[in-house]
Amino acid sequence: QSSQRAPLPDWRMVMPDDEQLYTAAESLSRFGLVEPPMAGRLAQRDLLWRTLFEVVVERSPQVFLLHGGPGLGKSRMVMWFQQAVGVWGGGDVLVGCADGDRTITASLAHGLAVQLRCLGLRSHQVQSRLRKTFPEMAEVVLRSLARLICDYFDEGETTATAHRHPMEVLEAAFVQLANVRPLVVVLEHFSEDEVVKPSLARLMSTNLPLLILLTSQEENPSAIGIESSKNRSVRCALEPLCMTDQQEFIQRTLSLRMDLALRLAHMTQGFPLFAYQMMAELVERGALV
Repeated sequence: QSSQRAPLPDWRMVMPDDEQLYTAAESLSRFGLVEPPMAGRLAQRDLLWRTLFEVVVERSPQVFLLHGGPGLGKSRMVMWFQQAVGVWGGGDVLVGCADGDRTITASLAHGLAVQLRCLGLRSHQVQSRLRKTFPEMAEVVLRSLARLICDYFDEGETTATAHRHPMEVLEAAFVQLANVRPLVVVLEHFSEDEVVKPSLARLMSTNLPLLILLTSQEENPSAIGIESSKNRSVRCALEPLCMTDQQEFIQRTLSLRMDLALRLAHMTQGFPLFAYQMMAELVERGALV
């Protein structure tokens, strides 16, 4: 099977960085309307893309742990990867994020609903959509999945259905999706979750082109322990950007003068999120003209 699959093109060919230079006025008008640019992180992006390549070619699940402190760009890296996979067009990405009152399970349910284009559909329409998407799924699981999706949009939270935990229902959907095309399941702000972890461990025991991408502020050995002995796991650390990359990030974001960009780079010490927040404050105060 692996010999029949076309290898992934280099990500630089799929989604090259936008290196177009904008005037200061253009940058100000674009600020907040487009995603912050990606600067640096070439080795980390190469490693993540190469891991996806191995998953696709070898049809073997892998875990990729992206770890680093707050403000280093983990979420931006996930966004870049999601967009690159979308442009490549050869796989699907589902993102779950434990944020505020929303659990990872609820977030994944939302992502699956968006992926299956179930937004705005009534319950019977969701079930019809699921039957077309998952023709081999057991009816009891399919009904549970439909209820899970409808519960999310009606109540904003997922509940156990048909004596199954929501994560188990999502697990069945992930298996069906990965049987058709490569699947990336992203779990942002992942921590040791005794509810989610068993499902991830079962997914890792399959022979499916599945990449589980975890982000965490710490290199958490327990989080990476979901892989089975036959699978590989990869740890990737995000460190502060070097001064050159930080300055490039600032200049490509707001087209500041060289001396101002360098000053801001020194103030933010390689943390792109902090630099972006400081630039946002300057824009809101009208300090840039």
